[in-house]
Amino acid sequence: MADRPLAGNADVEVCLRWISEDACHVERLFIEKFNFWRDIVPRKLVLQMDGWKEGETIRESFEPGELIPQRSEGLMVTVNRNQVDSTFEGHPITLIAGAFFPRGIASKALMVFPQDIRPMQIVSVTDDQVAVNLNHPLAGLPLELSMHLHRIDDADRASGGRCNEIVESITNGGPGMQALFDAPAPCIDGTPLRRVDEGDDARFYEDPRLVQHMDAEAERQVSRLYGRLIPQGADILDLMTSWNSHLPESLASSRVVGLGLNEEELRVNTALSSYTLQDLNANPVLPFEDEAFHAVICTSSVEYAIHPVALFKEVARVLKPRGVFIVTFTDRWFPLKVTLPWPQLTSFEHMGLVLEYFRAAGDFAEYHTESRRGWPRPLDDKYFPERLKADPLMAVWGTKVRPRTLES
Repeated sequence: MADRPLAGNADVEVCLRWISEDACHVERLFIEKFNFWRDIVPRKLVLQMDGWKEGETIRESFEPGELIPQRSEGLMVTVNRNQVDSTFEGHPITLIAGAFFPRGIASKALMVFPQDIRPMQIVSVTDDQVAVNLNHPLAGLPLELSMHLHRIDDADRASGGRCNEIVESITNGGPGMQALFDAPAPCIDGTPLRRVDEGDDARFYEDPRLVQHMDAEAERQVSRLYGRLIPQGADILDLMTSWNSHLPESLASSRVVGLGLNEEELRVNTALSSYTLQDLNANPVLPFEDEAFHAVICTSSVEYAIHPVALFKEVARVLKPRGVFIVTFTDRWFPLKVTLPWPQLTSFEHMGLVLEYFRAAGDFAEYHTESRRGWPRPLDDKYFPERLKADPLMAVWGTKVRPRTLES
């Protein structure tokens, strides 16, 4: 490690960027009270910290194996089926090939603690054996790591606390899963997805829910994302919307059309230029002309669509060429109406599932995913201090690459 001229604590945003076969992925992690002397940073970045100022970003590229160990065939193992638990932390699990599970469910076979949450991917399952992949989901990939200095704290103030290992912090918890996720066939073959409550959605949503479905910090993050990806003056469709479209002031001049289930919620949504009522689970055909919008957004709702691929095909139809479809969500949902297998998946697998919806729909390309984790939860949030961190924001988007023709 090189000497570090800076001292004290800082608020730092760590960003990991990587490329899979057909998508660009960005993982963002906010670290409060990053300590220049205590915390562990790759040497390439340490060497750039001399003269690092608030508002500046340092960035380096890393070859495969520099940050994450190379992929090893020795980490492809087979264990006895009776050595794999059927529950984890009290929740039942169903082993599915392609899905990720905590290593702790096979603690006896892998000789780890039952609380071990490091991911392993299920390769295959039989009555007698389970083949698993213990390689890190990012193994074998070139990576770009950057750090943005938001704010330097008082350099003279001593601070205790745990040591942050920057690479471990940003790569733990699931990054990479979205590229390796293999969607079960019913999710993409047109089979209507199942839910706990298969009752009439119009009746379930008939009472207005004028409450926030994410905390204020997550709302700020999604608003910033929409402002970054959608041009000013765009015609925007807010799909499966409610009383808040989460659009920034920079898009105030845009025409925003809302589509949702509850008229009272739509009526009080001040971002909307107009709205229409429709139950997309009863009829996924959008009531708009071809190529009507520059952008379509779907916030905290994709997990309720029982015909997701049909809906994504419709979004492609109503988008102009080079239009963007942005899907965002957090780790909160209505348990009765969320589609299966959403509750059994991690947030990064959710992004992988949404990517599969895009691919199955066709007419999209230039896929992106982005995760934003670690920002502090606002002190006035009703879940503070039970949850100290803001809701993690996950986003997936794709660009319409060609207009539809009669033949397509």
